Amino acid sequence: MDIGAGPSHDPAASGEPRPSGREGSLDENPEGLSEGEEFVPFDRIIITCSVTRIPELLLKQLKDGGLIVVPIGETYDESYLTVVRKDKDQLHHQPVIPCRFVPMTGKIQESK
Repeated sequence: MDIGAGPSHDPAASGEPRPSGREGSLDENPEGLSEGEEFVPFDRIIITCSVTRIPELLLKQLKDGGLIVVPIGETYDESYLTVVRKDKDQLHHQPVIPCRFVPMTGKIQESK
């Protein structure tokens, strides 16, 4: 699943083949994450907007052993593109490179 990429993003740009029907992109209504529940849990989630923390809703939709690639940092400040692996109830963060993205907005970022 890709969040925040904008409507012109090509999901195939990641270069990794996906089984048919197992990809999705949410841009204009990220609060509507429950709309794709038939595809949950996701193997991979790519978030192309910065977050101060990964919303719990997204973590619940990631399968065990799955990855989230996300810029994590303070709003409008430098973030780190981070790979987060879910291992049972633990998250393993691996910061990769400094970056700047627009912040995630809306109810999903405000929720705990």
